[in-house]
Amino acid sequence: MTPQVPNRWPWPPLITGGAVLVALITARLWTPPALFPGAFAAGGLLVGLALGLDLWAMLEMRRRRANILPHKAATALVTTGPFAWSRNPIYLANGLLLLGLGGLFDNAWFVAAAPVAAFATDRLAIRREERHLAALFGSAWSAYVARVLDEVYVKINGEMHHLWRAADPKGEVPESFASKTRDKPAALKFMKKPMKRRGKAKAITTDGLRSYKVAMKELGNSDKQEVSRRAKNRVENSHLPFRRRERAMLRFRQMKALQKLSYVYAAFHNHFNQDRHPISRETYKAQRSAAPAEWKTLAG
Repeated sequence: MTPQVPNRWPWPPLITGGAVLVALITARLWTPPALFPGAFAAGGLLVGLALGLDLWAMLEMRRRRANILPHKAATALVTTGPFAWSRNPIYLANGLLLLGLGGLFDNAWFVAAAPVAAFATDRLAIRREERHLAALFGSAWSAYVARVLDEVYVKINGEMHHLWRAADPKGEVPESFASKTRDKPAALKFMKKPMKRRGKAKAITTDGLRSYKVAMKELGNSDKQEVSRRAKNRVENSHLPFRRRERAMLRFRQMKALQKLSYVYAAFHNHFNQDRHPISRETYKAQRSAAPAEWKTLAG
């Protein structure tokens, strides 16, 4: 697979078309169970939403003079319009279209085909396209994928606390901050920390918490905020090692202990976390073997 050709076969529209064909043929062979009352109206709404999202994404790509054909090289990186909310709005629309057709035709096989088609599109198209975009646009693509901010709930003596965590495009955790609240002052204090140490980010992906928007407005970088559920998966996955360590320690009794552990454990995770996909197997094994010795030297 060369960087100049993102997809050879099958093209994503063929995956969606194949799902439609399979659903229609299966309905003729095995009558599907009836869907819920009001499925026709819900299906019409989803079809309209899917077509509108498709049209919006295509117009935005045309306005940016970006190639829309999935088997040809990208000519521009589109990050505006629906692409500010999802890296793959057209494929999202295809999934909504299948669900909507299920409601319109009262055909449950369309509903069953939707997640299968989404999985096939992700494995056979999206991953290839994102590798293609990363190879073509480099740092611009990394900035689009962006640094991600999120918070996780932690109980201390039965009282809920919040652990704010940042993750960069490599999956490393440069900053974490514990607080009792998740309001504007807490968000502001947390966001100032990575900015002071690493400088301003080109783009910052967050969830829909309003405190982020207010804090970023005060910091003067509200135009760099991106709310994307898919891009936020990186920091959500980075919570998992911390959660395992939290259970092993039988939770926390003081917020000071939470802050100390999160800071040290992030440094430990960053040191042993290797970017597996962009390096060769030999380089990966060499770095993994060298990491324990380097850690012993750093720990003294």
